[in-house]
Amino acid sequence: MLDTVDILSNIKKITAIGQSTGDKQISINVSDVWSGWDLLVAKYDLIEIINVLGNFAKDDDLKLIITHTLKLIEQGAAKLEKNMSEYAIPLPPRPRQGSYSSTNLETISDKYIFVRLFRELKSLCPIILTGCLNSTSPVPVKFFKDHLIDNITIINNILIYGELKGYIDEIPAYMPS
Repeated sequence: MLDTVDILSNIKKITAIGQSTGDKQISINVSDVWSGWDLLVAKYDLIEIINVLGNFAKDDDLKLIITHTLKLIEQGAAKLEKNMSEYAIPLPPRPRQGSYSSTNLETISDKYIFVRLFRELKSLCPIILTGCLNSTSPVPVKFFKDHLIDNITIINNILIYGELKGYIDEIPAYMPS
C-alpha cells in the first residue's frame, strides 16, 4: 500500500531523471547526508560484528539466521551506497571482507552471539528514525522509512528465534499493589 510519502518520493524521483548530480544535491539537506553516512557506518560495523561472531556459533539454526541476517544487512548497505553515490556523497571505509578465526573461545556462547546481534540490530532503529525525522524531502524520508521497516522485520524474525531458544530474558511482571 502506497502512502503519501511513497507517492511524493516517486514523483520526485521521476522529475529527477536526467538531472545532474549538483541538481540532485540541492534536493537533500546536510542532515540527510549525515544520517545516511551514520547509518552506513553502523551497518558496516554490524557486518564486521556478524562476521566475527558468526565464526563461534555452534547451533545450526543460529548459523542460518546469522547468514540470512548478514545477507539482508549487506543488501541494505548496498542500497545505501547506491543512494549516496547518486548524490556524489563520499562513502565511509568498507568493512573487511571476512573475519575468520581459528580460535574456539568457549566463553562465546550461542546465547551471547544472539543477544549481541539482537542488541546491535535494535541499535540501528534510532539512527534510521533520526534520519527520517530530520529529513525535509520525501525521497530521503521514504528511503529511511523503507530501511526502518526492513530492520524491524529482521528484528521480529530474530526475536521469534530467541524466544524459541530461551535467549530472551523474561521481564518481571508488573503487579501494582
